[in-house]
Amino acid sequence: MRVAPFRGLRYGIGRVHDVSDVVAPPYDQITPAMQERLYALSPANIVRVSYPRGQTDARYADARAVLDGWLAQGVWAQEEWPAIYPYHQTYTVDGREVTRAGFISLGEVTDYARGEVLPHERTHAAPKEDRRRLLEATGADLGLLFMLTGDPDGELAALSLPAGEPLAEARDLKGEHHRLWRVTDEATIDRVQRAMAGAQVIIADGHHRYETAVAYAREHPQAAYKMMAFFSQRAPGLTIFPNHRLVHDVPGFSWNRFLEAARTWFDVGSLNDPLAFRPMNRSLGVVAGGEAAVLSLRASAQ
Repeated sequence: MRVAPFRGLRYGIGRVHDVSDVVAPPYDQITPAMQERLYALSPANIVRVSYPRGQTDARYADARAVLDGWLAQGVWAQEEWPAIYPYHQTYTVDGREVTRAGFISLGEVTDYARGEVLPHERTHAAPKEDRRRLLEATGADLGLLFMLTGDPDGELAALSLPAGEPLAEARDLKGEHHRLWRVTDEATIDRVQRAMAGAQVIIADGHHRYETAVAYAREHPQAAYKMMAFFSQRAPGLTIFPNHRLVHDVPGFSWNRFLEAARTWFDVGSLNDPLAFRPMNRSLGVVAGGEAAVLSLRASAQ
């Protein structure tokens, strides 16, 4: 994976350290109620550009107008020098605080067939069309990608722990603490680039934004890189929570055939009370009508 420093656009450069009022979650996590709350926080909240209100096509032009206004007024401005940005996120798991440490840089966008970027989910056309139209209208990279990579020597984990006070920090709507540093030292940037050279990365979050960026780069070769947050798989603070998925209207679905197929990789157990089920590592609960089971991935299938 080829990475590069960039001159980031930031809010209140040199004036504002706490940027809590202008940050927003990824667009696909924003509910209508959350969108209104973000709009109320600040007239400079990034949601006005990354996920503008409205249902008509005018929202894309509106986002461009808002961004142009901010830049013209100096509300948001571009950094003077290219940099990479160490980034820490502190959140709570079972009553204890954990911190995830990584860095933000540009990463080259390539087709999955090249094997440098690995997906783990399928995407839908409508969200990609929405992100494409916003990208075409604004020309701005608005969606940070969450990427995981191997780090056998611990080099990336070490480079994600900068000295000194952060450049900016924020508390998001969930109360999680975000801190950002800036590194412009060419020797350190070169170490990051060498550590990432040849590395495979996995998209932890942002498949629609990544595939949109790949398609956009085909038409705009100058846009071959996208903003990404990279985290070492060996670094502390990397937590995987259980997900809930609803699948419906499966033609010819049979519970017995489903369990028979699952037994290829899983041990199948009974699940008497799905509402009380707490999944263990490498296990999941499945409910279909009045039937329920626990599937535990066998060691031989990992």
